[in-house]
Amino acid sequence: MSAGARSVEDMRSSVTTIRPRVMHAMHFSYPGPEWFVQALGASYVESWIRASRQPHWFRPSTLAVFAPLPRRKGEGDASGNDDVRANLLRQEMSLFARKHGTRAGLAQVYWSVGVTALPESALARVHASMIDSYDVQENAEFIAHVAMDSRPPEQLSTLRALGVTTLRASIAATRTANTASIERFFDEAREAGFRCVAVDLPIAVPTVPMRTVREWAAVLSTYRPSRIFLARPGSDHLARRLGVRWEDTGLVRRAWQEAYATFIGAGYEYVAHDVFARRSDAFAEAKRLATLVPGPYGYCTRVSHTSIAIGPGAIGNVGPMQYQNYRDQKTYAAMLQAERLPIERGFLATADDLVRRAIMAALLTNFSVDIEAIEQCYGIDFPVAFRRELAALDALRREGAVEIGETQLQVTSIGRVACDRIADVFDRYIRRVEQARPERDGL
Repeated sequence: MSAGARSVEDMRSSVTTIRPRVMHAMHFSYPGPEWFVQALGASYVESWIRASRQPHWFRPSTLAVFAPLPRRKGEGDASGNDDVRANLLRQEMSLFARKHGTRAGLAQVYWSVGVTALPESALARVHASMIDSYDVQENAEFIAHVAMDSRPPEQLSTLRALGVTTLRASIAATRTANTASIERFFDEAREAGFRCVAVDLPIAVPTVPMRTVREWAAVLSTYRPSRIFLARPGSDHLARRLGVRWEDTGLVRRAWQEAYATFIGAGYEYVAHDVFARRSDAFAEAKRLATLVPGPYGYCTRVSHTSIAIGPGAIGNVGPMQYQNYRDQKTYAAMLQAERLPIERGFLATADDLVRRAIMAALLTNFSVDIEAIEQCYGIDFPVAFRRELAALDALRREGAVEIGETQLQVTSIGRVACDRIADVFDRYIRRVEQARPERDGL
């Protein structure tokens, strides 16, 4: 029996005991934005942006641009709304560059579905402002997120002409796969010449029957996108709206098991938490070199010390300083009108936060932690600093999900379905909430 087949069989036999978490963050941010404070707002973050010119000014940054989805018909002047959204994004990009005082080099660019849904003329203006404000490196990865089933005509050719290298598509898996529509999408994407085509497959959503997940997994393995992301609800609010219950993990377990078996059987590699990639893809190569890292909005093949966040509600960081833009669009626009960065709240990570972030990132991508490297890099005694966490991992060790050695913490093949749970053991903010819950429930 091959190693891949053994992994699938291990998963099938063990997934009934290893309980995956229902929720999965849409972005990697430690601690999460719920811990950000308004006291660390625009003025505080601006001081970090100005200071970030040294010593990391020469290191490439990530730019993530977000916009709310366009209005639907009957909700007002859609064209005027598009122009306003595009102009606000342009204004913020230019303002950030002026505050920074230099043209930041970009190793990765990400445009959300709301940005790519803009008409061609608005997209061209956003792109022009990006080029004017930042230095996009020649080998930078330029990711555009699109909705596969509701994209405007000529969208893919427009994005490719603007320099997009990676196309990431969201699918409406609540409906049966339309083979003709999927084939047309992949034909257009490959004809346009994108370097990489990635697809998000929703799982753990009550409105998505298991047979639909199974069908979509089979269809995707046939058309062989470069990367496949298993997308899960990203917040407690969204979970409640979709009817996902924390105690109901059966759907997640079955969907994950089906997807894993299908994609591994089709020759994909499981490169990171909920991410599959073809062996020829850059993610698979980065996985082999242990250089794949989680970024604020997806995974990256290189470390970025600065993530520039543009758009309402966007989350970014400047070194250890994390921040989030105003989520209210009127306040966001008013701040830009006043020539101020529209930053609502922030968080300055401590040394303890940084080491925990590094450990969690390693578990989510490499499925292991080099204990000696962590000790040397952060000047700690790992068993002493994390004795509580190591004790908490003992239950998962007994289940066969993790192996704990003197020099390495290793997630096993059967534990990868729950590697986010293993990473959560090192999240001290989750522990704060859990410790407070009995007291709160008793009020």
